[in-house]
Amino acid sequence: SAHEPRFASRRSRRAPSPRAETTGDNRLLPSRQRVVVVVVVVGPPPPTSTMSTTTRLNNLLEKTSDYDKDERYMATSDLCAELQKDIKIDATLERRICAAVLKQLDDQSNDVQSIAVKCLGVLLKKVHKAQVGEIADKLCSLILDGKDELRDIYSIGLKTLLKDTPAEMGASVCDALTKRL
Repeated sequence: SAHEPRFASRRSRRAPSPRAETTGDNRLLPSRQRVVVVVVVVGPPPPTSTMSTTTRLNNLLEKTSDYDKDERYMATSDLCAELQKDIKIDATLERRICAAVLKQLDDQSNDVQSIAVKCLGVLLKKVHKAQVGEIADKLCSLILDGKDELRDIYSIGLKTLLKDTPAEMGASVCDALTKRL
């Protein structure tokens, strides 16, 4: 009859068994020819290459003040990775990045503090001379007037400053530090 489904062979006019699958035109597929498609989605899609460096850095700077310490840690780690790339950043963004990293030296999480010190070392090689001077001044202020329980992390930040400051800026950093300490 015209409305009866057509099967691959006359022998299989009975209804398909629960283990057999049919194609769109009701032909039986043997169970060993099944196709299984598994889609796994893990997290958000990676950032597109069209997203500007400034936008990425601004997004990361926003996340450095997140309430979740893991978000702050990951944002600082990603910021450090971005700064290691061959990118150019303007003076305003430099100041914002320096302020955010220095602020994280006061973070309640030790992990965030340690990644901030690491990021400070990368930042010193990237920013202009004026920013290096401001970082030195801020670290001096933190050591002299900051929280006593965080003096160790401030000292490590200062050690990082001395170790990672480019040679051409060494004399000015030394002058700034000897005046304050």
